Amino acid sequence: MADTGRPRVPRVEAKGSRKAEAKAEAKGEALYCAVRIMKWTFFAGACVVSLITLGILAVDERDVVWEERTPLCPHCRAELSYYSLACRQCSRTLDWTPTQEPCVWCVDRETARVMRDAYLTVRAAGEAHPERLASWSPAYFREMEAGACAHCGGQGFIGVAGDRKFCEVCRDRKDCVGCDGSRAATIGDERARRRMMRRRHAWSEASRRAELTGQPINERALRNDDALAVAGHVEAETLAGPDGRVYLAVGLERARQALEAVLELAAARAPDGKPASGE
Repeated sequence: MADTGRPRVPRVEAKGSRKAEAKAEAKGEALYCAVRIMKWTFFAGACVVSLITLGILAVDERDVVWEERTPLCPHCRAELSYYSLACRQCSRTLDWTPTQEPCVWCVDRETARVMRDAYLTVRAAGEAHPERLASWSPAYFREMEAGACAHCGGQGFIGVAGDRKFCEVCRDRKDCVGCDGSRAATIGDERARRRMMRRRHAWSEASRRAELTGQPINERALRNDDALAVAGHVEAETLAGPDGRVYLAVGLERARQALEAVLELAAARAPDGKPASGE
């Protein structure tokens, strides 16, 4: 290029441009490294979770099979002893899991509705409270619900005003002791078995203390604790009174008698021979 004779002016770059480019390049590299680290971290975490899941599935045993309150081996269907963790016949291990069954010691929803409707039919005939139903209070029929104590109807007491007695079946719990009001009784819960064993030990200790001190046993408190310990479990079926009668059976029989009596009265008073619906 020809020399024009003019002095050369050095080229001056914009101030800070190189520094800005360096910062941008460093920031991009940092972002790229962070993304790669996150990808590898996610991949490693997924691998760990997969290994843990496979390990759990590998050590998880099959649950015991229940048929009519009888525990069976899930592998060979041999009968098992309660709370066992291995089958004696096939020698394979298993998981002991409790089960539930519908409670047979309290009325269901349909029976409670029929009882209420029948009582409304009797009352609609103009009779305040028939002599035939004198053993049960009006609230026993009006407020009977599924899961309530069959002996007292969920009142906590039996009898009418002025002649009320403490309900010896539910121990003032008002719910059925057999299912604890849930209409389902638990079978095979080892904690309930241990609680029942502790309750028997408490009775033994109370008897021994009574012999040493000469003071009577507080049976009411002990029986209240018994009901509290096993409520909702089949172990409640073993609770019995001083006369040897099972409490739940006594309550169920009383509910059966009440249902028969109120249905008989309702059929005699209804025009078509059927109780009127309360709905």
